[in-house]
Amino acid sequence: MLPCGVPAAGAPRFLAPFGRDSLVVSYQLLPFDSAVAERTLRFLAAEQGTETDDATLEAPGRIMHEKRHGDLPAIGESVRTPYYGTIDATPLFAALFSDTMAETDDESLFHSVYPHAKAAVEWTLDELDEEGLLFYEPHDRPLGLSHLGWKDSARALLHPDGTPAQGAIALAEVQGYVFRALTRFAPLAERADDSPLAAACDDAAKTLVETFEEHLWLPEEGCYALGIDDRGVIPSVASNQGHAIWGGLGSDERVAQVAERLTSDDMLTSAGLRTFAASHDSFDPLSYHRGSVWPHDTSIAAMGFAERGYHEAAESLAVSGLTALSDTVRADFPDRFGFPELMVGFDRDLSVGTVRHPDACIPAAWSAGSVFGFLQSVRNWTGVRQTR
Repeated sequence: MLPCGVPAAGAPRFLAPFGRDSLVVSYQLLPFDSAVAERTLRFLAAEQGTETDDATLEAPGRIMHEKRHGDLPAIGESVRTPYYGTIDATPLFAALFSDTMAETDDESLFHSVYPHAKAAVEWTLDELDEEGLLFYEPHDRPLGLSHLGWKDSARALLHPDGTPAQGAIALAEVQGYVFRALTRFAPLAERADDSPLAAACDDAAKTLVETFEEHLWLPEEGCYALGIDDRGVIPSVASNQGHAIWGGLGSDERVAQVAERLTSDDMLTSAGLRTFAASHDSFDPLSYHRGSVWPHDTSIAAMGFAERGYHEAAESLAVSGLTALSDTVRADFPDRFGFPELMVGFDRDLSVGTVRHPDACIPAAWSAGSVFGFLQSVRNWTGVRQTR
């Protein structure tokens, strides 16, 4: 049974609470219904890691990836009861707690969840390398995941020529989540009279900014890199970089270039933001994560550009994303719920429109939540504050 009021990921394959998905949906809904975030935070806090387990990747302070029930877990054929194989849910948890407190200033939430957010921040700080980056290594045990970011399919992360990313990987969007968590949690640590932790957050955030600017900028692309692997920088242009902007990374001058790059013709489609640039040799519009279009992905980039003041880019993303979702919902009604997990996007000057991806879950929670993410971006660029 799903915990009451906590978003599951999607039907039919992912009807379970997922740390990353539930946190993203909570963020999308936060200005409209903060109760979803509060329930999600309390649920994930109760499931937070307390021990070290190499089979499930549980660790003290770590937030779970997913918690499954059913036949496979019952016979020991799944590690996902719960499974902690995600690199991003833990900083996202701390960031959502901080932003929910800014939205609600709920004393009860602060006192009950602060210790868990602190543990999540401490796990994150402990995992950073000397240059302030958060890496992960493939979980090569049976039933583990190769990639621990949101693009977790086997061939999701490639160099432009098709060479797979390998070894320890630091993804651009994960660094954005870390930066958002550290900078927004630090004032709450001060509020809790935890000045050493606040100072550690500030110092780590400064180091991360310097490293991100020095090592991940691609001047020939006018964009930050997808990430870093054992070979060095992964110079692919992808949607991940939009998440890093939402997290708060990027100088103003460079974010302006990223806004232009991610809304160029090889990235922005009739359905929204491509997960991977069509100009790269390894682009595949039918892949799960390397050219397809995910509504939640587009909404996070739109929210990020709107928050940072790049309203033209935010508007382009929001209009394309909302139009595509509207088209799919109308096409499915009344037989299905619409809000597909991912789509196939075509060039904007074609009349083909949007095609639902054959492997998409329908409905997917963070696709439905994307409507509210796009509305957040509209509020930011128009200055209109909605009422609850």
